Amino acid sequence: MRRFPLPRRRRWRLLLGTLAAAGALFGWQRVPATPAGVLFWPLWVAATQVIYTGALESARLRRHAWLGQYLKPASPWHRRLGGGAFMIGRVQLTSAFLALVLLVSLRRLGAADVALLTLAPGLFSLCQRCLDARLHSHIIERYRPALVRRLCVFGVAAVLSLGLVLVRLWQPQPYMVDTAWQTAISSHAVAATGPTLLGSLERLASAMELTGFWLMQNTLGRFDVSQGISLLAWAIMLLMQATLAWSLSRLLAGIAALHARCASPEESAELRPLPWSE
Repeated sequence: MRRFPLPRRRRWRLLLGTLAAAGALFGWQRVPATPAGVLFWPLWVAATQVIYTGALESARLRRHAWLGQYLKPASPWHRRLGGGAFMIGRVQLTSAFLALVLLVSLRRLGAADVALLTLAPGLFSLCQRCLDARLHSHIIERYRPALVRRLCVFGVAAVLSLGLVLVRLWQPQPYMVDTAWQTAISSHAVAATGPTLLGSLERLASAMELTGFWLMQNTLGRFDVSQGISLLAWAIMLLMQATLAWSLSRLLAGIAALHARCASPEESAELRPLPWSE
């Protein structure tokens, strides 16, 4: 039984393309502020469209499964509810937001975070191989690649989220106990890198993360404060790390979906277009 649907050469091509995209992102992370602000816009557009490719495939897969459960094959509502401008616009906006979060977060990562995230392409590829081997005899052939990519997003994002949270808790944080919130933010937030959108977003993200740690430090061990404040502090940290992990996982899924779309259907029957795109 085949362990993976892609031929060896195409599998290596996909892996090299994923590593090239990851190298471009992490290379941009190290670029100084001024050129990074210039490159931010084309990178944002490119990352948005890559994420959009995988996200639209996942949205259409969900819609197609829903329609197949309730509608008869001859019903004209298949065409009307198959996903039109509203779905495309919603997915496009969501992809733009995830790409923005990914790029802004990359500018603020430390060495430990980067080392963890560089494992994501290999983890995604390994997850694809394992899931495809498990689902090969259970899932309809033409739906399996898209379903595997969708499931990999959840698995890889969960692992990366856990790793990022552990890294954040392991790294030393500024001491802000008994310090006013305004003072803590103004003292420890990253300096603005000029009047650019990227610089403003970096400072906003830094302020949000510092707010979470400020709440943690000033509520830890104090029983006279509301438990809701402590939960809010943890929620801010977990939400920021989970959003970064989800954005990167979506990007990897988009690269894999784009590779599958560009592949020739004559060479690989498993990668032929899904029914709604034929």
